[in-house]
Amino acid sequence: PNSDLIKLYMEQEPLPFPEPSAPLLYSPEQSENDDPQLNNSRNMPTWLDGVSVKDKDVDIDVPKLFDSLRNRTQILMRSRLRTEVQKSRDLLNNMLSLVPNHGETLFYLSCVESALGNIPQAISFLNRAVCFGNFLDLTRVEQEDLLKNIRHLPEYCTIVD
Repeated sequence: PNSDLIKLYMEQEPLPFPEPSAPLLYSPEQSENDDPQLNNSRNMPTWLDGVSVKDKDVDIDVPKLFDSLRNRTQILMRSRLRTEVQKSRDLLNNMLSLVPNHGETLFYLSCVESALGNIPQAISFLNRAVCFGNFLDLTRVEQEDLLKNIRHLPEYCTIVD
């Protein structure tokens, strides 16, 4: 799967980015300098350690890789097919290895875990998104259909109140 991600990053044209119901915390129109977390090359995922082409290190554009992963994740998680939603979870976890505690990524992990029926993980990711990731778009949280499995829980109410 890692070679597939590298191929996606290096060869594929950017995928269309679905329009969200609310503004994103980091959008493709922003420059990489707008989000200092995306400039931190120390957050390179471990699956890219030691990658080289003809004995030369590969220079990875972290913001571009992050955006490629996010765009692919958006398409997969909206397909509503369990296997595709599981693939989006894997991509989201790769995004977290690039930018730990990224609010939008944590929010989408909450959505995916909720859709997959992993309720404790969904609550945990939502809590992290709000507390550590500074994801403050509670209107978006309330409107997200993928979170319907956790809305009735007292933990959910505590997080969004």
